[in-house]
Amino acid sequence: MRDSMDLMIQCLEILKEDSTRRGLERFLRTAARGLKLPALAIHLKQGERRRQLSCRTAGSRAVRFVFRLPLESRGVTFGTLVVGCNSLFQNLRVRKSCRSLALLLSTELGYRRREESLRRAAHADAFLKVKNRNAMEAHRRALMKRNAPRSVGVVYLDLNGLKQTNDRYGHKAGDRLLQRAVNFFAAYFPREHIYRAGGDEFVILESGLQEASFSVRVRNLRKALKAHTAPQAAMGAAWRAREGLIQEALDEADAEMYRDKNGAGRFRGTKKQKQI
Repeated sequence: MRDSMDLMIQCLEILKEDSTRRGLERFLRTAARGLKLPALAIHLKQGERRRQLSCRTAGSRAVRFVFRLPLESRGVTFGTLVVGCNSLFQNLRVRKSCRSLALLLSTELGYRRREESLRRAAHADAFLKVKNRNAMEAHRRALMKRNAPRSVGVVYLDLNGLKQTNDRYGHKAGDRLLQRAVNFFAAYFPREHIYRAGGDEFVILESGLQEASFSVRVRNLRKALKAHTAPQAAMGAAWRAREGLIQEALDEADAEMYRDKNGAGRFRGTKKQKQI
């Protein structure tokens, strides 16, 4: 009984210290050794994603019996603890301890999942299914801190006519305009790189693209925006060779977008090296 309690405490400490893949693998090794199990595994699911982590104890007898325990949080099953035993006796002997292990996993991983869900919600525009300004600021700070010799490209877009659409046709029509605009932008840049910076402003952040490749995408988007059937938006763009210069690129793209919006011509008056 004492050994079982000590094992639970040890496993709990591992989870609290590290609930990443590395921590879960350590949890499995510790639990398998402590209960003398030949095999122990965790199967996790989140939406369409599936993860499987397993541990086999060296020198153990073959697995002859398997039982599964659900991992649940607030009524939702998000995984399974799979226990492999070498005999019927072991199968019966370890069930109570394994139920305790499943409860530990359910409690700790359930908390982490809720925490991650809240973090994603704080960084996402759920309606448009793009990231929001909080996510953009977090990414900007991370790039500036890292300052890797990796390029960063910025596209700043200001959607025209949103206020007029809301005033004349209602907010549902405005919502449809926003959705149409995001879907249009996503045809030229990955949706996961699009950020809603404000009500009708969007920023696209691209890392690792060569200047020529980025320029081609920008030209294609700019050309497409001129079509009468396309959403109308003012646009500015900038590229830098290092991630740490992202703020400089944001400022330049923002300034060019405002020049475009105010009818001063598209991207005139910038240095050729910075021209997109």
